[in-house]
This record gives sequence, C-alpha cells and structure tokens, in this order.
Amino acid sequence: MLLTNAEMKSYLDILNKYPNAENMLGYAIARNIRALEAATIEYDEAYNRLVKKYGSAEIGDNGEKTGRFGLSVSSPEFKKFKAELLPYSIIKHEVKITKAPYAETIGVLKTSEILELDWMLEDSDIPVEQ
Repeated sequence: MLLTNAEMKSYLDILNKYPNAENMLGYAIARNIRALEAATIEYDEAYNRLVKKYGSAEIGDNGEKTGRFGLSVSSPEFKKFKAELLPYSIIKHEVKITKAPYAETIGVLKTSEILELDWMLEDSDIPVEQ
C-alpha cells in the first residue's frame, strides 16, 4: 500500500487503540504496527527534531525540566513547525499491510471501530453465521 508518512502515523494512532485485539485481527494489527513503525523512523526523527526546534522544554511537577519537549497547536511557532514538517509528511512509501477478514470484527468491534480499521480489512471466504 502506498502511503504518506502522515497517513502512516495516523494509521499507527488508530492501531495503538487496539492493544488487546485477538485472533487474526490482533495478528494483523500487530504486524501492521511493526511495519508502519519501521517505515516512519526517519519521519519520527524529523518530527522530534522540529518539536525540539519550535517547542519548549517540558517542566515536571517538581519544577525541573523533564528532558522532553512539547509544542502546542496554540503556540505562535506551530505554523512554522507545520510548514517545515510538510515536506516530510507528504513523502510516500510502499508498506506491506497485513489484511484481516471483516468476519473477525463481528461481535468484537463497534461499527465506528470497523470503519476506522476499514483500510486493513478485506472480504474473505470465512463463513459468517447469520
């Protein structure tokens, strides 16, 4: 599947909402997380570099810097961040996506969850009880 870095990160966010999925659905989710994480390593590095450049150091409850950086959408620097990130966001890569049968979602996921995972689901010959 040909995806942009931004699409892959969006799909990762979706997949990480299903840490306890089982059967073929869980297998496909785990495989896809691994494939998408591997495909976005360089994008993550660029993203983190830009957050550090345009964001600010996070301060912990004890008043000390945590070593992490954050950038709020409301920050005046956010537009610069997005503009500099854009060329990395639109780079496309071919990623092997593991498909799971729609039948694996019946009685397990809500309609909204099935629609959210639609990009990695396929019709199959697995019989579905009606």
